[in-house]
Amino acid sequence: MKATLVRGSESRRAGAAWAWLGVAAAALTGVVVATVAGSFGRSLMTPMGDAGFAPGLLSVGHGSWDAGAWEAGAWQPGAGAAAAAEPAIVPGWALTVADRDARSSVVKGAMFASFALKEGESLDPAVPASGLTATYETTLHVADDGRYRFAFDAEGGEASIRVLSARGELARVSGSGVARGGSIGGAVTPWTQLASGTYTVTVRFARRGDAPARLRVVWERQWLRQRTGDQKQGFKPEPIPFHTDPAMDGARVPANRAGAVSAAELALHGRRLLGELNCVACHAPEAKQAGMFPAMPGPYLGEIGRRASPGWLLKWVLEPHALKPSSAMPDVLGDGERDAQDAVNIVHYLLSSNTAEASEFATPTPHDAVMSRGRTLYHTVGCVSCHGPMESPAAVFDEPGLERDVPAALVKHPHGNLAGKWRAASLAEFLRDPSRVHPAGRMPDFNLTPEESDALANYLMVAWEKAAPAGRRTMTEKFVVDAGRAALGRQAFAARGCADCHAMGERAEVPSTLKAKGLNVLDAARGCLDGADRATPRFSISEEDRSALRAGLASVKGSAGVPAPVDHQAMMFDALNCRACHAKDGEGGIPGVVDELNPYFRTVVEAELGDEGRFPPVLTQVGWKLTTRWLTDVLMEGARARPYMATRMPKFGAASVGVLVHGLAAHDGVWPDTDAPEPTPDDELVLAGRKLMGETSLNCISCHTFDGVSTGVPAPDITGFASRLRYDWWRSYVVSPKRFKPGTRMSAFYEMGRSSAVDVLSGDHERQPDAMWAYFQLGKFAPPPEGLPARGATLSLRVGERPRVFRSFLKNAGSRGIAVGYPSGLHFAFDATAVRLVEAWRGDFVDATGAWKGRGGTISGGQGPTVWTAPAGPAVVIGPAPEPWPRAGGVGAGYAYKGYELDASGVPTFTYTVTGEGRTVTVRETFVPHGRAGALIDRRFELIGAGGLTVSINAGGGKAEVVTKERFTSSSVGGTTVVTVSPAGERADVVLEITP
Repeated sequence: MKATLVRGSESRRAGAAWAWLGVAAAALTGVVVATVAGSFGRSLMTPMGDAGFAPGLLSVGHGSWDAGAWEAGAWQPGAGAAAAAEPAIVPGWALTVADRDARSSVVKGAMFASFALKEGESLDPAVPASGLTATYETTLHVADDGRYRFAFDAEGGEASIRVLSARGELARVSGSGVARGGSIGGAVTPWTQLASGTYTVTVRFARRGDAPARLRVVWERQWLRQRTGDQKQGFKPEPIPFHTDPAMDGARVPANRAGAVSAAELALHGRRLLGELNCVACHAPEAKQAGMFPAMPGPYLGEIGRRASPGWLLKWVLEPHALKPSSAMPDVLGDGERDAQDAVNIVHYLLSSNTAEASEFATPTPHDAVMSRGRTLYHTVGCVSCHGPMESPAAVFDEPGLERDVPAALVKHPHGNLAGKWRAASLAEFLRDPSRVHPAGRMPDFNLTPEESDALANYLMVAWEKAAPAGRRTMTEKFVVDAGRAALGRQAFAARGCADCHAMGERAEVPSTLKAKGLNVLDAARGCLDGADRATPRFSISEEDRSALRAGLASVKGSAGVPAPVDHQAMMFDALNCRACHAKDGEGGIPGVVDELNPYFRTVVEAELGDEGRFPPVLTQVGWKLTTRWLTDVLMEGARARPYMATRMPKFGAASVGVLVHGLAAHDGVWPDTDAPEPTPDDELVLAGRKLMGETSLNCISCHTFDGVSTGVPAPDITGFASRLRYDWWRSYVVSPKRFKPGTRMSAFYEMGRSSAVDVLSGDHERQPDAMWAYFQLGKFAPPPEGLPARGATLSLRVGERPRVFRSFLKNAGSRGIAVGYPSGLHFAFDATAVRLVEAWRGDFVDATGAWKGRGGTISGGQGPTVWTAPAGPAVVIGPAPEPWPRAGGVGAGYAYKGYELDASGVPTFTYTVTGEGRTVTVRETFVPHGRAGALIDRRFELIGAGGLTVSINAGGGKAEVVTKERFTSSSVGGTTVVTVSPAGERADVVLEITP
């Protein structure tokens, strides 16, 4: 059985959204509302089951329904008329966005009270960015009694939060600023005792001009350091979650705002369709409105003859929905003779540059091994999420107890006539690099090898041919292009609007000659939206989609088109069908939504990882959880954190997801490249973190790998945590993992108030997570935890013909030590925490065995004799030479390490900043063995941004010769040579030739 298409997210939109349709129609006659920020495809019904809770994860209910109704595209809530009478629970917040004078005002929804906007960006395209105000209102259900407090970060404006019960105000705070020094926010309410029940929370934000603006509201329940009996444990700061289950905490849209929010959701859904169906390609919006829609261009057609058979192509041009009912391709031709001739001519034009031989479209000969490999790939790497299964679980996996029928799962993108269209070689080529011909990203890149793509293409062609009616494939002779018809076809391609959606790739482009009305002047009751109109393009869309398109059109007319990244990420997330695999903001994902597909989601290792090991992760608040750099690597480069999962995270082109990464951060109220202040990774913290990871403490290595080495279950690698995760998310997650991932196998170490590892930092629930994070920051250079399998007997490092850099624990440079070895036999140690060169030695470089075999946090030996030692404290101070020379370095003293880079010969240059006298100077320091007899070391300092300042440099012990074009003086401070320079320009170079 194969399921008929119902557009996935739209069909799940049923429920309350359509119950509010009458309200929506009325609202759309005035200022149009937009969407529930972050999810316009969410089910708004009262749930009948619990899909699990995370901060911001709604229980998704399905009501009662039958597959036939879904397939017909006419599904309604199964509770019938009685259900329609019940007030719908709409999760999240009602958001009113207005300009300074309230002349433009928009009501919409938001899953969280949060945003991050750059200059020129707004929370809605209809509201100017400068001076905007945002008012969030919610009815907050508190599940458990306790002491709570609320807080917010507010940048680029002033904010306030107010909490009320039926008896009056309980808490209020206003102001601006961000969390610092252990605070949970820039402004924090007092602790307030709340009983289980319902409260009203209102948050207001007023932007200062067009400044970059950010708001992020969190709450916290007081932590119980000694929890007993039935006491509920507290939780660390987190965004206020949304939920409709009365047993769970949850923000809900006030009942008097639910209609406006649902109407807004409908309008944004319509705007997404205007882009996804590429309506805007023919009906151009105003230039300023171009960013109001996701960009979804059609496939390149310059090489269509290499991949599509002539017979299929003619059928496709004439009747696209007969081949693929789900297609965004409209039926642009009518039923007359001229239409038929135009179709033939267009095919001749498209095939005029390249046409494959007829024999190349023959179905491949099935080979058991290839078919088996292709069958497994198709049903495990993720194809079934969008396209549905081809065979039953029992047929694919040959395991007892599995279902023997093909699930009637709903699919958003059925294949269409694969065998009739493709030749096997072209299909394999397409699967390896879909963006080459599909720039919109609808079909992403699953990182297939050539062998995998060949096997998958062969399987699909053979399987589809077996299922197709006999005698369907009729192409037996080479297609011969008629030059006259091709010329006429080029004209028809331009006149019929084909060129508006389709570029030709490497072929010469065809300018469109179709003159369609602009988007802002369309009559929403006529043309393409009139299903009975045969004179305009006809789309395969439901009446619900037509209603959404009309609402979207109304929201565009007269809109200022201000960039709105929160809206845009919501549209792009659904346009790319991300919810086919991932749940986000209470909608989508596999478990609980398409349960029939569960058997196809597996691991590639024999390890019991539970559902977390099989299913793609929930992406609610992913902008707060993951770093921007990691999200970019995942979406564009195919980076993976879960190699044990058979389902693959595909990669997309930059054009598809470049704005999505920024939008995810904007939605969650964080700047793309900024995190909360992290703990300084001093030796004490790092060693404590290492201890906690090991087998004698919290034993994290029993589940997590360390640099690819595992003691059992291969959960995400510890050495990648700091590069993937945001510290601000981590410190809330680690103490209450089940609030974020219900059913997770992650241990709740701190549920009783403190961890069982009381010998490490007294089991403290705040200091231990900081220690773990300090350890994570070392990445692959961290010493392995206790109990990790040894890598070998010794790790004695040698220096070859080029300099060598090694990061690890060093006996005098600490946990973030960096050893630099030179072929001449002179070596150096740099302390990245204190931000200073520490010492130089001769002879052997480093024996790293002590760091890598679990015997502690220092190098056990192997370094040659020390020949030079730097004084304690920094090398560079802004100002005259101080007496005595300061001993403190690092972040607390105004020094920030920025990293190092290697030149062509392998010599590292260390970059750090120095702050003093209200200025910050960038220092680039290089230290190398001196090339002449007598002198030992050349220390080279490049000072950037030092113009007009006095800068003092401590050369360390011994004699120092100064080489510089700047004016300088030398003095002795504590037995060391200090050079003071006053750079004339913004950049100065100083070389110190040091002789011990």
